[in-house]
Amino acid sequence: MRDIGLIIALSAILLTGSAYLASLQIWSTLPVEPMAIRIGVISSSTQSLTSVKTLMGLAEEDINSYYKSKGQDITFRFEISDAAGSNEAHLDRVKEFKAGGINIVIGGAWSSQASASLPYVNENDILLISPCSTSHALAIPGDNLFRICPDDAVQGRVMSEVLWSWGVKAIVVIQRGDDWADGIYDAIFRNFPEKGGFIAARSRYDPMNIDFGECLRLAEEAAQEAVSQYGKDHVAVEVLGFHEVADLVTTAKDYPTIYGLYWFGSDGTALNIALSDNAPKEADHLKIFSPLTAPVESQGIRALRDRYLSSTGKTLEAYQAEFFAANWYDAAWICAKAVLEAGTTDTDKVKEALPRVADNNYTTGLCRLNPAGDRETADYIIWGYRLVDGICEDTRYGLYDGLKGEVTWDAEMLGHNNGS
Repeated sequence: MRDIGLIIALSAILLTGSAYLASLQIWSTLPVEPMAIRIGVISSSTQSLTSVKTLMGLAEEDINSYYKSKGQDITFRFEISDAAGSNEAHLDRVKEFKAGGINIVIGGAWSSQASASLPYVNENDILLISPCSTSHALAIPGDNLFRICPDDAVQGRVMSEVLWSWGVKAIVVIQRGDDWADGIYDAIFRNFPEKGGFIAARSRYDPMNIDFGECLRLAEEAAQEAVSQYGKDHVAVEVLGFHEVADLVTTAKDYPTIYGLYWFGSDGTALNIALSDNAPKEADHLKIFSPLTAPVESQGIRALRDRYLSSTGKTLEAYQAEFFAANWYDAAWICAKAVLEAGTTDTDKVKEALPRVADNNYTTGLCRLNPAGDRETADYIIWGYRLVDGICEDTRYGLYDGLKGEVTWDAEMLGHNNGS
């Protein structure tokens, strides 16, 4: 693709004297039609494709309108494809974009898809910008993957802060036996003891052949010992899982010690439909306080919510949590700004510009990247569950402020629940 540096440089030319003549000479070499910068976009699944198309459409409209108002004779075009829930298909889409001359791709929303495509991306001078991937295994300095979502090591640090702010001194961890849960556990293992906390036990279950009996028995025994040492008010269960947690908490009723404690979770148990629909009483009883990344409340995110709702008739979090959805929109802006700052679509130069461009406030908040090219931190809403007139509702109980590193609990909501 032709270098765009001349177009960008026009904004710096003073139209006086010789500079005026220079501007005429430059303009005479440019085409009449505005230059189109093509950026690839890969939806992780067909289910999320409509959402991605809407967000990319809004971003394309806003970006092109903004730069037109600045006198930039450039347009951005986001070309969208679908990985259909397949890691292999995601790699195929990346290869198709490369063959079509596109070297900047917004995709890899699932960590598994980003991982499957990363060797090809690195070897073929492609930039992959992920809106949602969180696996700590992909926190690799110097690669061609940039992620505008914090990795799970950050989540583990946040979870440790949430536990400690509640007064928890010892935890029993119940987790899926997979890379996702292991990664979060490793972060908790590093952070919670540093604060003075104690991990009384780690009980893993096989997510492919779930039998909670042995897992819960081990957790019960460890919890009994921890309660005798620290007191019930200072012991909690930390659960790392997904929809199967609904069956887990139902089974846990037969284990009085762990069922008598507060439970804490992760992004896998926040806003979990299986819990609210299939285990409403258990979810209300245990609360399962679970941090989930959230956009900083601002005029930008409010405007995006309204426009998305107007375009689709659905809320911004219809297909995924609001933070992850808004990250698609922010990723488009970051790519556009990086290309313009670099003055070219050459991936080496865009890669160099991207961290500088990302270090700014977007609709989701400050997007500063760490040395691995991942977002340093974000705000996290602490979600839990609450029965209201027999219906289990997702309930906001607190907030972790990413910039301050502090947890604030909603005393009114907690007081209401304690009195219910």
